[in-house]
Amino acid sequence: MNKTGKLKPLKCPCCGELQPESECSVFISQISQDVPNKYYGTSGGNIIGNLYWLDAQKNRVDWACDICLQQKRAFQGKPKRQLFCDFAPHFAYFDKQIICRDCGIIFQFLKEEQAHYYEKLVFKVQAERVRCDIC
Repeated sequence: MNKTGKLKPLKCPCCGELQPESECSVFISQISQDVPNKYYGTSGGNIIGNLYWLDAQKNRVDWACDICLQQKRAFQGKPKRQLFCDFAPHFAYFDKQIICRDCGIIFQFLKEEQAHYYEKLVFKVQAERVRCDIC
């Protein structure tokens, strides 16, 4: 938050664009309502803000701007269905390009696969896919 009470723009991990607070309404709603035990940081007894927002500023949270969600490049995650404790949940899923640990080819970890792993099979949110289908 800056001195005027406005939140700083965030870089959307899905489209890579810097987005103002007005284009982050779904993410803001998720971090203020959908996550159990609101996650606020304090400094000297003062609340310094929602730590998921602060983590998003450092590219440590999977979320997507309202534009990416509307254009279906991403879809909303369901944090209450995910297993997380010291890692942030997936607030949104979008296709990710990953380099296979074994053969070095680039493959896509599709948003639908991610939702299946983290919300249906309940893998820990910090688990990352590291191998292509062939390997």
